[in-house]
Amino acid sequence: MGEDLVLKLFPPVYGDETDIEAAVLHAVHGKLTVPTPKLHETGEFDGWGYVLMERMKGTQVTNPTTSQCAQLGEALRALHEIEPPQQLPAPDWPEFVATQTVGCQQRQRDRGLTPALLDQIPDFLAKVDLGTPKMAMLHTEVMNAHLVEQDGVLTGLFDFEPSMRGATEYEFVSTGIFVARGDPEKQRAVQSGYGSRPDPDVVMAHTLLHVYSNLPRYLTVMPGEATLEGLAQRWFAG
Repeated sequence: MGEDLVLKLFPPVYGDETDIEAAVLHAVHGKLTVPTPKLHETGEFDGWGYVLMERMKGTQVTNPTTSQCAQLGEALRALHEIEPPQQLPAPDWPEFVATQTVGCQQRQRDRGLTPALLDQIPDFLAKVDLGTPKMAMLHTEVMNAHLVEQDGVLTGLFDFEPSMRGATEYEFVSTGIFVARGDPEKQRAVQSGYGSRPDPDVVMAHTLLHVYSNLPRYLTVMPGEATLEGLAQRWFAG
């Protein structure tokens, strides 16, 4: 909507995401080290939800620098420290993990994962201790397509409709695959900005359990390994 505004529309089937996007935008605005859109208005028209927000200045990030990766890590740290709004789903995390685990192997099979890696999934998930993680407000889909930059600095993080409450390690699935993209220096920069290093095996487990997980597609853009443990180290260790 011109140079200053963006109107985001939600069809009826995704109507509940309108409230999530609006609530998270309101909760995080001005509180992260990377700007987020200011919420102007939200509502419904003919069954469609809408969110009218500020347009972020800059161009889409295509190949982030290590400095930008560190800046992103700082922003995620701040995000995870903000009290989540009531509208944000609060799943029973152990139940979520259990449900995702039950269907994990079949989902990856349906997406075309090779038998060699498919056969490793049950034992890998069984051995990784997901414990009782720190729960926080998550973006869940931090990727280059949702970042803009100007003069080498990140000037916008947007697209908060898939946000949820969950384990902080879950956030590092998308940053490892869609931001760092297997580059250990960039992965270390994200971790340095965040202030801690998630266990690579735990992040790999969440990669398999993620609601949008598609390991075969990731393997077309990420370096491969013969084992899931190898992928964990290659993709998320830094």
